[in-house]
Amino acid sequence: MLYIDCGHTAAGAHYTGIQRYVRRTLRHAHALLGAASVRALAVGPAGWTCLPRLPEHPLEGLPALELCTGAPSFDRNSHVFLADRFWHTGAWDALDLLLASPARISVVVYDLLSMQQPGWFDQGVGKRFGRYLRKVLPRADHIVCLSQAVAADLAAWMDAQGVAGAAISVIAPGHRVWHGQPEAPPGLPAEWVSGRTPFVLQVGTVEPRKNHALTLAAVQRQWDRGIDVGCLFIGQRGWLMESFADTLARLPQWQRQMVWLTECPDSQLEWCYRHAAAVVYPSAGEGYGLPLAEAACAGAAVVASDTPVHREISHLLAPGARVTLCASEPVALGRAVEAALADHRTAGGSSHGRDWHAATSELLASLGLRSRGRSDQVLHAVFDRADHVGLVLG
Repeated sequence: MLYIDCGHTAAGAHYTGIQRYVRRTLRHAHALLGAASVRALAVGPAGWTCLPRLPEHPLEGLPALELCTGAPSFDRNSHVFLADRFWHTGAWDALDLLLASPARISVVVYDLLSMQQPGWFDQGVGKRFGRYLRKVLPRADHIVCLSQAVAADLAAWMDAQGVAGAAISVIAPGHRVWHGQPEAPPGLPAEWVSGRTPFVLQVGTVEPRKNHALTLAAVQRQWDRGIDVGCLFIGQRGWLMESFADTLARLPQWQRQMVWLTECPDSQLEWCYRHAAAVVYPSAGEGYGLPLAEAACAGAAVVASDTPVHREISHLLAPGARVTLCASEPVALGRAVEAALADHRTAGGSSHGRDWHAATSELLASLGLRSRGRSDQVLHAVFDRADHVGLVLG
């Protein structure tokens, strides 16, 4: 039996990188292994429970996933995959109970940023995460990272902390956002939708490390030169960014040349990727950087910060991906954006990006779990419902 921890994701409204990973991994594992072999695990006041369903999320665009229930049995035939943000729950007693069981345990480490750069996060996040790693890693039978860069960081941290642990596997996530017909978000200016005015796009929670201010500065260079170009931010408002949000609202271009969508369904996100003149991603630090990979998979021109993780992702992309890596400073980013605007052409979309079926199949194989051998086409048909036109899962 495979238990996938998804309690934090299922109970919350967020839909960022970790939630996308948890939801899609659960859905594809459910299809690949069969409903009888997969449970969705959560922790509450009474301890560990199995969720009866994964609620639908309006941005994901799929119906709720009905699941088998029953009390979890952490025996020698069980495999627990800690994929969610457990360190935010504070349920340390439940974690100790699991760690003391004979079940096999695998854990995903997305990044170490909250410990490496605590100023980017709310107070105490890094300390809770460090406590979680010190508890889990010595007991884990398998450790998964999404990038080689994070795996190297984790290995160095474990060595420095004197924490022993299992071997680390690096398994990249899927890059596909949407398989159906994309549609423009209703809140965009008509000139952007028609293609008369090009726009620059940044996707991700508005938080300090994402460097939205750099993107704004790069576009401001164009506005100062009298160039008609839009700037679109897609992402929820995060932490420590109150003054930046006020700055955006005071811009004379606000809601005309500057638009911020805090929510955007995947069908609409795909449209934005395909129609943006450039997708800008100047993040100072990532565990993977899904927006870069998703945008390139959709055929967009991408301008991103030159970091080890982004260099690694760029090498994983299909031939022909248009990715420019540059220094995270206004002049370099501005020049790269100008070049993308000068070479603006509508992306046709790509069918060659890594999909979530392949990513989950690879993950299950690394855990020693055998799928029932469904093909990618059959898996897609499982989720393609008549009342849900198109397919969100990649």
